[in-house]
Amino acid sequence: MSPRADEIAASVVAGAAPQKVAITFDPVEWRQKILDSWPRALDDGHARADWGWKPRYDLAAMTNDMVPKVREILKQGLLPKE
Repeated sequence: MSPRADEIAASVVAGAAPQKVAITFDPVEWRQKILDSWPRALDDGHARADWGWKPRYDLAAMTNDMVPKVREILKQGLLPKE
């Protein structure tokens, strides 16, 4: 799974955040360079075949797991300052 930021935003709006939300993007250049250096896709075919591995999360499941955790982090004021 390699969702883009806009796909994650759409998933949050569609499922995990039933109230109206506004999501904007303002990439930080040095972070974006790291992301741009990663492969576009990873092949897990051998892990699936050899070990019987399968992912626990798809995008919707990841979003539903992540949003409550992010809400708690925001509630506690634990995000680092840039």
